[in-house]
Amino acid sequence: MKRVPLFFAILLLATTIIAQQEPDLVTDRPDQTESALVVPAWRLQIETGIAKEWVNILDEESEGRTRYGTTLLRFGLFDFMELRLGSDLLAHRYKVPAGAERNEFGGSPIGIGMKFKLVEEMGRTPDIALITSWQIPNTGNAVYSSDKWHHSFVFSFAHTLYEGWGLGYNLGYEFAGAFDNSTFKYSVVGAYSWTERWTLFIEGYGAKISKLPWDFRADAGLTFLLFHNFQLDFSAGAGLTNISPVAFVSGGFSWRIPR
Repeated sequence: MKRVPLFFAILLLATTIIAQQEPDLVTDRPDQTESALVVPAWRLQIETGIAKEWVNILDEESEGRTRYGTTLLRFGLFDFMELRLGSDLLAHRYKVPAGAERNEFGGSPIGIGMKFKLVEEMGRTPDIALITSWQIPNTGNAVYSSDKWHHSFVFSFAHTLYEGWGLGYNLGYEFAGAFDNSTFKYSVVGAYSWTERWTLFIEGYGAKISKLPWDFRADAGLTFLLFHNFQLDFSAGAGLTNISPVAFVSGGFSWRIPR
């Protein structure tokens, strides 16, 4: 009768030791600001979820968009580099003034990329990483796909401010086959972890496509570290300009697969 409690005690001790040996789980979701850290070498991390956004929901030309399985796969190739693969499954609903409704459903183009750890945080010098990625032509639904390669790069910075407090920010640029269709992006996020499991973040971000107005948005959310390698997340936000979504919500999880 004493073997069962002993077995669970040994299992709990082994799990605790493994967790202590594991690096902290750092994810690139649910906020828009990419982290400045890479996945540990030879580890696979899955980050996925569902997102819903509404555009002009108070007038006749309402529009809703849902992203199912907003999935990013991250694989640590070296201590300073990871490989990235991502895509979304999109459902788009349009309502026109005449009352008719049109729906689109399909996958977004497949994105491939790499993240490089450039600088380790030391004093006032932040963690710095570079993310470079490509969107493969003609790999998604015809409505969402393009026949041109889209190339983007993002510089990611992260500061540890105080105990439990952190600040991150990104600056990026996407080249979509022509300079008049290119996009400048930025984001700034502040985060506070009041326990080892719970983190709250508040974020502002935006984008400027050539010849179009700025698209400014803000969001906030929570993450909960259920296990040392498994995290749940929820976020919600709103657009701040006329071309932005009225509101959006998101939920999902991140899992770093054990060895």
